[in-house]
This record gives sequence, C-alpha cells and structure tokens, in this order.
Amino acid sequence: MLADHAAWVQQNEPDTLRYALHKSVGEGPVVFTMLETYKNKAAIDAHSQSSRFKELGPQLGAMVDMQLYVSQPVGGFESRTPESSKI
Repeated sequence: MLADHAAWVQQNEPDTLRYALHKSVGEGPVVFTMLETYKNKAAIDAHSQSSRFKELGPQLGAMVDMQLYVSQPVGGFESRTPESSKI
C-alpha cells in the first residue's frame, strides 16, 4: 500500500522532492520510516490536502501506530548523484 502511494506521489507531486519508504532490519519489531522532503510549505500543504492522502490516512491510522517528526538538515548529504537516490 505505501509503495503504491509513494509511486503515486512521484508521478503527481513534482514539488515533493523525496518520499522514501524505509523498513527496519534485524531482530525486533518491524518499523517503517517515511523520509519526506518538500520544496516549500505549499508543497507540504498540497501533499497533505490531496485526495489520495486523505484516502490513505485513515487506512494507515487503523493499521499502524504513526508518529510524525519534523526536522531540518544540520549536516551531511542525502546523495552523491541523482542515480544514487533511486530506490
């Protein structure tokens, strides 16, 4: 479900710069993390107000314990080349 949604975001939200789903590895509970980067506040608003997001939100909320963290970069880099950022 999330992979399909990520593909939809890639095709329909050009100002969503990164929307990458990660899954924990190793022992312990499985944890999914979605890393999102937006061009600006308007892109965040467009994403959260899209009909697709409004459909998916309640479905996810019923299935998983979701926690939202908002952060900003303070060092490092996200990729060396555009090719290295492809999943």
